[in-house]
Amino acid sequence: MIMKLLLPIIGALALSLSTTSLFAQFYQPEPNKARAAMEDRVLLVEAEDFECIANLEEVFPKYWKLHEKIWFKSASEISEILRVNEPNKFMVLTADDREEVKVSQKKYQYAQVFAFVLYPGERANRRNDNVVERDFVAKISFPSCITGEPELKFLSESFQKVIEERAKVEDTGKKMKRVKVDYTRTLKVKEQKLLIPKEGLSVPEDQIATYYPYPYEVVPAAELYDRILKGEAGSLYPDILWSDSRFRWSIMLIDLGDYQVSMDARIQGYKENMLKKNYDPKTEYLALLRGKIKIDITTLKYLAKEVVKAEQKAASAR
Repeated sequence: MIMKLLLPIIGALALSLSTTSLFAQFYQPEPNKARAAMEDRVLLVEAEDFECIANLEEVFPKYWKLHEKIWFKSASEISEILRVNEPNKFMVLTADDREEVKVSQKKYQYAQVFAFVLYPGERANRRNDNVVERDFVAKISFPSCITGEPELKFLSESFQKVIEERAKVEDTGKKMKRVKVDYTRTLKVKEQKLLIPKEGLSVPEDQIATYYPYPYEVVPAAELYDRILKGEAGSLYPDILWSDSRFRWSIMLIDLGDYQVSMDARIQGYKENMLKKNYDPKTEYLALLRGKIKIDITTLKYLAKEVVKAEQKAASAR
């Protein structure tokens, strides 16, 4: 009898724990907001925010599967739609130059980011504030504008996966929290193949294994473009994203099986670029390929170090 009573509790706990590694290094969606995102709502996309994607209305629906009805509108049009209609019939997606803020030892720290943010319509009034608030369902921040289909694929798959999982979790009433990458995901990197774009590498290929002793393959950017869109179980690719958990730009390894982050590693000297808006969507489709900083020896060492740290955590957990 006791076991029967405990089973639902154990199941809920297991589900909660299973989602802690999803959306790692970002704010994890609150269950009630995730459920709102799963409703049959109209998605309002602030079209001018996606100025780096020339054919937005054509390519966006190919990857975004959370909502069947998608309207591309200006910010002012969206504000008017929300004003004259019931806001809880809509979701709103923005992609703006904004600021991340952190308070440390009573001092504010700021970082400029390009934030891709999803809001419930009833909580979208502050969507264009300069500082990123906490009314959103989910958010991922980039160091430059979103350029092509691989990033849309990653964002859509990543958002959908975590929102579907978080919608199943019982709401505790607690505020959304930042979630670190589960060390068990990082451990799997040892067995997965890292696909490194040749154009994003500044190390001679024959030296990579010296600093990154795990499976890898150096591929032309054009080939990686196609492999990201197709998906590929057992492989990862690198990109530069904002780490909410560590409040920094990081090089993250993204699993091509589920489009979730498997590693968050340091990258030295990286600087965002909010001003440039003209990129080649076929060759500069990742932040890694748009910036001046490439994968060098130091970066490879940082990637390998994260695996070692995960091994140490696994050993201490035994």
